[in-house]
Amino acid sequence: MVPKVSPRLSAVLGLVLVAGWLGWCVAGFSHWWTPRVIDRGQLEPLLQQLRSDHPALADGQPHAIVLDPCPCTDPAAWQQVSAHLQARHGVALEHSASVAAAGIELLVLGADGQPVYAGPMQPSLAFCGTTTPSPAAWLPGLLDGSQPPLFLSSACSCP
Repeated sequence: MVPKVSPRLSAVLGLVLVAGWLGWCVAGFSHWWTPRVIDRGQLEPLLQQLRSDHPALADGQPHAIVLDPCPCTDPAAWQQVSAHLQARHGVALEHSASVAAAGIELLVLGADGQPVYAGPMQPSLAFCGTTTPSPAAWLPGLLDGSQPPLFLSSACSCP
């Protein structure tokens, strides 16, 4: 004879099972919503190649370099980054030569020539944001050192 389980216990067990399943789903899908951070060491070969192509990268000015533009990125995004950097006496470059950019769309170097940002042209998209802040919101903190460097994978996800 099978023991009877009270309906209340069945409901509690069902809720626990559903809660566990939902937690597992959220944990499983969270890797899609978390931007992939790349290591500073992965940028070294790229930096060496860029420095050999552009010796002026060590001239004491910040630089923004478009490396591997994503076709679905808003062209105004580069114009905003470029204008903001030039307003800070920086240099904006579009690197057309063959560079092993490892999917990096935009590289920003500080005045000391060290990378402060590598990733998508529109960084909030990497964080699943619905709006893209202007470069005035994120670029100054990276350039003046008040924010730590940010290196994100920016694999293009155009349809």
